Amino acid sequence: MMEQAFVVVVNGEQQYSMVPAGGAIPAGWTSTGFEGSHADALAEIGRLAYRPLPEEYLRTIQLSRESAERERAAERARDEERLRILAEMRKQRGE
Repeated sequence: MMEQAFVVVVNGEQQYSMVPAGGAIPAGWTSTGFEGSHADALAEIGRLAYRPLPEEYLRTIQLSRESAERERAAERARDEERLRILAEMRKQRGE
């Protein structure tokens, strides 16, 4: 028995799928030109759909993380200062 062949298709939103070779391609989808076994078509979709995040986006994420960490550190410092002031006030009152 011959293995079913599939065609990899793509739509306008750069989403990928596959349809049986020789079958109708759904409206809004076009062939990428790849035809192969189910496993090979899945591998091709994985290859085509893999888009590493742009470097600018990765930098933005890193800067956001660093900013959040600075804010957490500043909040910890403010909390420590508040506790120090409270301890000093209690000490002055003799508590």
